[in-house]
Amino acid sequence: MLSVIEPEEFQHWQSVQDAMRAEAIQNAEARLQALVEEVKALSGVSPDYAIREGVKRDQVAEHIQADQDISILVLGASTESDGPGPLVAAITRPGSRFPLPVTIVPGDMSVEEIDALC
Repeated sequence: MLSVIEPEEFQHWQSVQDAMRAEAIQNAEARLQALVEEVKALSGVSPDYAIREGVKRDQVAEHIQADQDISILVLGASTESDGPGPLVAAITRPGSRFPLPVTIVPGDMSVEEIDALC
């Protein structure tokens, strides 16, 4: 599992920017820990996770290149009317090349529907 913290707009004061970054990292860590526990409860497997900073598409690609154990990318699509989300759109754009298979889970799919696929 990967959480990417995108850079905030430039802040005039470095201390404000540092506090915002620390809070974003803390929130990502808490969210990933909760998801690890949920996955462990459902599957008995404790997944690895990482937190990276930068542009999401770039960080996903770099993380995949850095971890040769990753064999498939699973993304959740947004249910918003403006599209599936920027990462899904970037990866699935015609002509886009990605180094491994990508599975996109519709955002409105229930846990029961996902379980029925397995």
